[in-house]
Amino acid sequence: MRKIDAWLLQEGLQGRRLVLVHPGSSTRWPSKRWEEGHFRELGQRLMRRGFTVIWIGDGAETDLNRRLAAGCGVAAGGLFTLTEVAGLGQCAAFAVTNDSGPMHVLAATGLPVYAFFGPTDWRRSHAPGQSGRVLTHPVACSPCHLRECPPERGHVCLADLTPAQVMARLEADGMLNHEKPV
Repeated sequence: MRKIDAWLLQEGLQGRRLVLVHPGSSTRWPSKRWEEGHFRELGQRLMRRGFTVIWIGDGAETDLNRRLAAGCGVAAGGLFTLTEVAGLGQCAAFAVTNDSGPMHVLAATGLPVYAFFGPTDWRRSHAPGQSGRVLTHPVACSPCHLRECPPERGHVCLADLTPAQVMARLEADGMLNHEKPV
């Protein structure tokens, strides 16, 4: 936790309401990713509600995290191991992720994790204890289990799930009023 505490202090994040957001996914599964523009809008909406967004992910997601943090939040892509991400989760109010490894790691800490599922079946892949926080958009082609969405389908399983819908879900679940000091 020393590294996390030092980083939080360096970034001026101690005492803030933090949300961890993992916008990436395995490079083998690009279809698991919610749209970058949707993540950006969600981050901006969370900021307006008083949260600081920390964009997390591995080194391959550093550029994505920097682009998103340029509009809102703090880029932490490639800074932490999965074990350290779990420790960072202890400082956050909740997380929003794609179906990914960090989703499972953060859920294992007991942190509420809201996760996007489109091409994969949430009933088989959600993090244990988090089935009530699955974010899906019901369409006939989902789950398709395709690593890339055919262009004619337009990735509607995730593209048509809007930031406003996610915020409404977070609001309904009481997450936007939750305060957890660092």
